[in-house]
Amino acid sequence: TELNKEMLKRAANIPFKDLSIVFRSRIDDEKSTILGKGLLKEMGMTAEELYEKVKEISAGTYTITPLWQTALDKMRNDMDMPEAFVTEIEKELEKEPVYIITNQNGKDGAIAMTDTDILDKAAAMLKTDRLSVIPSSVHDIIVMPAEMIDKKYLLDMVKQINRESIILEERLSDNIYGYDSRTKELEMYQQPEKIIQRDRNR
Repeated sequence: TELNKEMLKRAANIPFKDLSIVFRSRIDDEKSTILGKGLLKEMGMTAEELYEKVKEISAGTYTITPLWQTALDKMRNDMDMPEAFVTEIEKELEKEPVYIITNQNGKDGAIAMTDTDILDKAAAMLKTDRLSVIPSSVHDIIVMPAEMIDKKYLLDMVKQINRESIILEERLSDNIYGYDSRTKELEMYQQPEKIIQRDRNR
């Protein structure tokens, strides 16, 4: 939200933690346009009503994939490695209980973090009640058991990856989130204020 104040003045949106949910009309596989407040008004709908319709349509379109599988598929595509070597790597990586959640086309899939049904499914797959939810980019989120990694380490990691690997237009948040499947609540864990302030002054 902080990075998109001007855009949000025109765009139909719903505040969500430190983020804002916006709506995109898909033009083709690569292009989309953000829905404006004026168009939504012409449709006779509120942003909340549109969100519920989109959520209903999107049910069943999310994918939950082991992160190691995604990395391994990329290695297979980008590198010419013996299959036996890949198999050995797979045996080691599949022990890591970390999943990536996105939608079927891999575009703007981070909206999954607003859907308790998909988070509950991920928690069940990971055999835990509590998840750490990492905003990888606007396209996907990463989830893991909350007790797996220290929150401070995750915050530092997300901040570093955002600065080094994610373009500004696809950056979601420097903060991380914790989800409890028993209460259906998503809690935000913020970067320390002094770090946020230092960034603003750069």
